[in-house]
Amino acid sequence: MCLKRIDKRNLITFLIPFCLFMFLLLVFSPGIISYDSNNQWEQIVSGNINNAHPFFTTYFMLLLSKIWNSPTVVLVFQVFIFSYFWMNIARIIRENNKKSFKKILIYTIVISFIPIISLYSITLWKDILYSYYLMFIIYYIYKGIKNNFDY
Repeated sequence: MCLKRIDKRNLITFLIPFCLFMFLLLVFSPGIISYDSNNQWEQIVSGNINNAHPFFTTYFMLLLSKIWNSPTVVLVFQVFIFSYFWMNIARIIRENNKKSFKKILIYTIVISFIPIISLYSITLWKDILYSYYLMFIIYYIYKGIKNNFDY
């Protein structure tokens, strides 16, 4: 998978959004939580999961709450997932398009400071993780097209 090569450039492209979003998470501690998110978290805490929210998302949040019983654990996971996915996307862009690392670094900083991206990464909505996984699936399709589907 993509864990085989974490060099200095990949680590930097991972740490820029990760550190910025973790700082934002500390500022907005315990995160941005809407009424819908609060209702879903109450289902997790009570153990009474119903059909008001998608089962797999709620159950995944329940599993994460076993690590740390706070909605912040889900947000830390979201920040990690976004940073990891962006690191891989930046790596594939750098390799396939021969972009210099300086340009990728500028892209990373710009992406990290776009308010909608940074605020969504610390918002507890079921749609955020779904969107990140959708972004990663598109990344793998792009990678497959570039490599004639030789993964």
